[in-house]
Amino acid sequence: MPRNVPNQKQLVTAVAMLIVVLDHAHASSPAFDEQHIGTLCKVASALTGVEGVARAKTDLLINEMSAASEAAAKLTLAALKASDDNSTRVFGAAAIAAQQCGRNAAEALKNLAGTALNAVANAAKTAGHISEIFDMLRQASVGRSTRKCIVQKGGTTQTTAKSVTDYGCPPPVLKMAKASDSPDGAQITDKGFPTLTFALNLHSSNARSTCIFLKSTNDDANGLWQASGASAGTALKLAQGFITITPHGTATSETAVLTQLDSFASSWQKESPSDTPQHVYNKIGALMKLTHGGCGTTTNEVLDTVLLPEKLVPILSPLFKDQEGKTAAAAVSNLINNAAGAATQQASKLKTKIDATITDKISKGEKTPTPLSKLGGAAAMDNSLVAAFSDLKKTQESTRSCAQSDANPEKQASEEANKECSGKKGDECKGRCGLVGDTCKPVKKGERENKKKDEGTASTCTGKLEDASKKDTGCKWENNACRIPVLLSIRNLL
Repeated sequence: MPRNVPNQKQLVTAVAMLIVVLDHAHASSPAFDEQHIGTLCKVASALTGVEGVARAKTDLLINEMSAASEAAAKLTLAALKASDDNSTRVFGAAAIAAQQCGRNAAEALKNLAGTALNAVANAAKTAGHISEIFDMLRQASVGRSTRKCIVQKGGTTQTTAKSVTDYGCPPPVLKMAKASDSPDGAQITDKGFPTLTFALNLHSSNARSTCIFLKSTNDDANGLWQASGASAGTALKLAQGFITITPHGTATSETAVLTQLDSFASSWQKESPSDTPQHVYNKIGALMKLTHGGCGTTTNEVLDTVLLPEKLVPILSPLFKDQEGKTAAAAVSNLINNAAGAATQQASKLKTKIDATITDKISKGEKTPTPLSKLGGAAAMDNSLVAAFSDLKKTQESTRSCAQSDANPEKQASEEANKECSGKKGDECKGRCGLVGDTCKPVKKGERENKKKDEGTASTCTGKLEDASKKDTGCKWENNACRIPVLLSIRNLL
């Protein structure tokens, strides 16, 4: 018996070594703890809220464009219907300023579109990465008693979450985000992600060997990550860099932590970003920093802006020339003051004047004089504007007709002839002139020829004897004398 003791010792040693080897071969790695899964899931949900920021900025510019368009229409109508030239010029200039507001908003919207789409896409992509990793681990744990890849906060009991939304992650399909000036300020600020502070462990301190996800081996099929001996492997980034895992050659020593990202930026920007979260953050920051100093999002706000003298002077100045002692800008200022009826608070007074301007409200082909303030909505404004343009066209045609009439050659010739004949007497009344009674007046060419003919006839008849007078059809014997017939005398008189 004593001879067998050494052999027994050798057997015990061999069995012990086998147990160690088998234990290492089947050893697992730590589970993830729900506590800080929830921390990162809330960040993921905040990332999907970037869509709301893009929507708010887009809606703002669209509203500005719409308000500018309505203001321009109102100002144009006021200019067409104004009772004085000063008001027409001022309201017309303000209409141009409103159009400029609309163009500026459209250009800002064009610049926003690319930045907003890029920020939303990158934020949503990152939120999806985060959610997918946690959902994979959750599904690997559901209904299992031994394999537990996610355990409840601070314990060893497997998760009971029905979906990652129970952890605070966004749902699989997102609803349209509500417009918002900024993302969730508790999760994303101008300095970074405030909840992602130093050394927040995702791995469980209690469930140390319940999930293969973090298992590390030396380049074989028994583990996902690379580590050898009893040392740590190279750290790796998952979920777009928001999770850092460190493999380890010693079973159950693997770790998973949240990457510290609480304060790496300034004013929504990280200079020289070095990892994916910082790059994604800068995309969001670029959207946050996009601002537009517009003219307002309502018609009244636009009017308040474009009727200010500083808006009107640059538009009206080209209509004037600098003169000695008075610049074009000064002349424009006088024009604005005259239109407003005051040298202060011009915008307010001009608005009041615009509202009181009478235009035609159109309904079923009928026109009803109506103050602009009571005209109605955009459709009524458009109808009145079309009618005003039509009235303007008619006025132009009437003016053109009068101008053409004034330029009539026959009329001009008649006026010249009147001027030439006026005041002439007796023998002076000749040529294009002729005596009508005692007045010298212009005589048309045909009338001059008839007059000469009649005068010739009269001279031929005078002095003829009775027999000769009766033989001449152009004369008549009357009262013992040869005379020109009465009809010829009347025509000569005329």
